[in-house]
Amino acid sequence: MTTNYARTIAGPNGRQTQATTVYDRDSGSASSTYVGPYGKTSTGTTEYNAANRGFDTSLTGPAGRTYTRSSSNSYDRGTGTLTKSITGPNGEVRTVDITPDRNN
Repeated sequence: MTTNYARTIAGPNGRQTQATTVYDRDSGSASSTYVGPYGKTSTGTTEYNAANRGFDTSLTGPAGRTYTRSSSNSYDRGTGTLTKSITGPNGEVRTVDITPDRNN
C-alpha cells in the first residue's frame, strides 16, 4: 500500500520548495521529489534497513551529485541505553548514546 504526501517547505527568506513523497508501507521505503524556487529538482529515497534497525538514505541534487547516509539503532535492555549511529557520505560516523536516569 502506498500513500502520497505533498507539501510546501518555506525557508526563512520566503522562498518555497514543493515536495512530493510516496511512502510504501509494505517495504518501509519513501521516495521524494523536491522542486526548488528556481525549478531545480532533487530526488531522494529512504529505505528501512531491518538488519541494523536504521534507515539508508540517498539524495541526488540538481547538479547530479549524490549524497548517501545510513543510520543504525540498537537497544540494551539491561541499561535502557539506545545507541544511534549515522554514517555520512565520506564514511564519517557519528554516534550518540541515550541512557535513562533510573534514579529518578
